[in-house]
Amino acid sequence: MRGDASVSAQEIRFPDEKFRISAERRMFCKNDKAFHEAIEIKYYLSGSSAVMIDGDVFVASRGNLTVVNPFELHANANIGDYSGEYILLMVDLDFFKGQGTVGLDLRQALIFQGMRINHFINNDARVSRIVERISEELSEQKENYRLVVRSLVAELFILLLRDHSDKAALRGKFTGDGRGANLIAPALSAIFEHHGEQISIDELAAACNVSKYHFCRVFKQEMKMTVVQYITAYRISLADVMLKDSDKSIDAIAEECGFSDISYFYRCYKRLRGTSPKKARRK
Repeated sequence: MRGDASVSAQEIRFPDEKFRISAERRMFCKNDKAFHEAIEIKYYLSGSSAVMIDGDVFVASRGNLTVVNPFELHANANIGDYSGEYILLMVDLDFFKGQGTVGLDLRQALIFQGMRINHFINNDARVSRIVERISEELSEQKENYRLVVRSLVAELFILLLRDHSDKAALRGKFTGDGRGANLIAPALSAIFEHHGEQISIDELAAACNVSKYHFCRVFKQEMKMTVVQYITAYRISLADVMLKDSDKSIDAIAEECGFSDISYFYRCYKRLRGTSPKKARRK
């Protein structure tokens, strides 16, 4: 396994650096891997896409939304044959800075308080329409469009934090620059790229250019689980998608997801999903 030591937080450039938000339509592209501080929201207009966010894997289709919180490694998963179009909305953490009347501080909520918006939102018509309207306003740029966009973005994040945040699974409180998340990003990237291979903790630590002890400590602090637990959970998430969307045998899926021992795959699946792969596929 080769680590990807080049992964680090990307600086998102906005069309207007004084109004740090953007919205554009894009077509699904495999292996579109990214890692950044800005909040990323995708609203799917057509087709379907397999998406990996912070180790979770989802199949998003028309009407669904996916949300990437700050410093979460994400990519379009390279499994199956997916295609489609989506609106990509990027919002800077300091978008509301200096706007005291709004009462929202995204950096405070998502970085220092450790709140996390759910990665997958299924058919929330109100949230979806707001994303569409933000896209329309930014595209048309009619008179006073910035005021309209600010109002819409405020409503959007009030709804996301109220209705779609996982308060039972708060992330660790980051340093202001996300140093911990940035440190382990090469390891997360290596796990994503090489999930079907044998992955050692020594190799992952080397990819991050730190000692094994320091790597394991920071990884558990940021991800709230050990390295081995994370790798297993990611592989099972991939298996979930393949059980649903492919005709491959369960043995083939287990091997492709990095489980050389089929009985160990069954035990891990049962422990994490509460059922067997066979029952999950039938259901």
